[in-house]
Amino acid sequence: MDKLEGLQMFIRFFMRMLQARLVGQLDGLVVSHIEQVDDLPAGLGVWFQDQFKDRKLENQTTLNLLHCLMEFHMKEAASIAAKEIKKLHLFKMKLSVVDCAAMHYVLQFSQHKQQELNMGYSNIGNRGLNRLRPILHRCESFYMCGNDLGPEGVLELWNDLEHNTTVEELYLDITGITERGTESIVNCLGKNTSLKKLIDQMDLVKNADALQSVLRGLQVAGEQAEEGVNTDRTKVLQRKIVKLLKSSTR
Repeated sequence: MDKLEGLQMFIRFFMRMLQARLVGQLDGLVVSHIEQVDDLPAGLGVWFQDQFKDRKLENQTTLNLLHCLMEFHMKEAASIAAKEIKKLHLFKMKLSVVDCAAMHYVLQFSQHKQQELNMGYSNIGNRGLNRLRPILHRCESFYMCGNDLGPEGVLELWNDLEHNTTVEELYLDITGITERGTESIVNCLGKNTSLKKLIDQMDLVKNADALQSVLRGLQVAGEQAEEGVNTDRTKVLQRKIVKLLKSSTR
């Protein structure tokens, strides 16, 4: 562990100890009580909010701030800080389940839509994805490219998106999509009314069986569906897949 990492761990530990002191969990271990602490959570919340305001933070700094808020574990502080978090860039950060828990803890208090959540190439896996699922419906642009979710993780995403009205852009290239991982995509496209950019990502799905599976589902859905925006979008995706399959056989 280098000095910077050690400092980060100590700060997180300090935030947890501060929280324990404020709620009286250290009574008997300290000589006197902290005076004038009523406004401390709000004051810290404003400080954290200022860190996110109009600043382009390094990925590691952003993650450390989220961890500190989770360790402090005061709703008032996290709610104030979350007001300023509209975009979260953690691209190419190797994120653990605990890191995902820190993101979930803070963003659950956000009252606005998340403009962008970028976790491309962060290696979160299915466990990390499951930890974040309760907040993903608030994101407008969601970058999951480069994460090996496998068919199970992708199926969960399709199910979550079926009735979602917030996510407009979903980036899923290089996520381990297989034929099984496409089983729910037709239902998702048929019922979701906000997703716009998924079709652009099909260029990067190299698994021919997966593409054939989607195409079969789209053809059946097209025969049963009524005309509308989703039907037009489905037709566009259908034409795109046919083109990709033809190019792959050359």
